[in-house]
Amino acid sequence: MRFLVPVIFLMTMCPAFAVETDVLWQQYIQEAERAFEQKDYLQARRWFSASLAEAEKCRQDVQLAQSLERLAEKYAARNRCKVAQALHRQAVKIFAKRHLLCKVAWN
Repeated sequence: MRFLVPVIFLMTMCPAFAVETDVLWQQYIQEAERAFEQKDYLQARRWFSASLAEAEKCRQDVQLAQSLERLAEKYAARNRCKVAQALHRQAVKIFAKRHLLCKVAWN
């Protein structure tokens, strides 16, 4: 019974926390895209780093993979192919892991 209260608390708080995290992550991504369009690459990298940190902090695998993919695209656009490729590989690993977890859950 004593474990039930924390579980119920987490179940009720996580959706709100996830929505707040999603909004913050989305803001970071938008700022990163805007900075990149303005050719402020240092600021874009900072915003992308913030989006990665937010996704990692909240254990949001899909957001983390999406941040990695977007950052990889930006590095590729700047002909930084080795960095882009490494980031892309990280994203693919996360997506593959998530796919396997979903597959196991459905079986």
